[in-house]
Amino acid sequence: MESILRGAERAAHALQGLVDEKVIGGFESAANYLPSMATQEIRRGSLPNASELRANLNQALGGLPLRADRLQPFLEDVEATRHAALVAARDLAGTSLNAGFDALILHQKDKWNALLPLRGAAAGQEINLGRVVAALQDGKVDDAQVLDLKQESDALYAGYLSEAIRFSLAGFMALTVLC
Repeated sequence: MESILRGAERAAHALQGLVDEKVIGGFESAANYLPSMATQEIRRGSLPNASELRANLNQALGGLPLRADRLQPFLEDVEATRHAALVAARDLAGTSLNAGFDALILHQKDKWNALLPLRGAAAGQEINLGRVVAALQDGKVDDAQVLDLKQESDALYAGYLSEAIRFSLAGFMALTVLC
């Protein structure tokens, strides 16, 4: 699971440039719901210690009508977070984050996959899949696969329609021969 989340983070980093350029409107990632352990460790390590945070807070509150003691619960929460265990997928069970995370992670037997559905930059605008593939390759996301669900569903529909027409014609021919 950790490698899948790291891969999703690499893919997100590669795709962010396309969002900035308005090639795509955005994307969803399981790593938004549950960052990899490595990312969580980096974020936790960036939290200031209690004395540094208190000094920064006192400086920020200078001249404001808010008293620093009103923010004591915040200081305690940050300190608790600095020493808390990292969050794992099992910790999401029973939370509102679990549904979003589960919708973007596929588990089949012993293989895990992360989905990163893309949104167009504007309503009705097609996504330039060539640019998406290039961004993922440039970002060294070698194990990514790009699926055009619209194209796949259109092909599936066309196959069903063709088969329905063929069976209808066969039925018509059978009726014509029998009558």
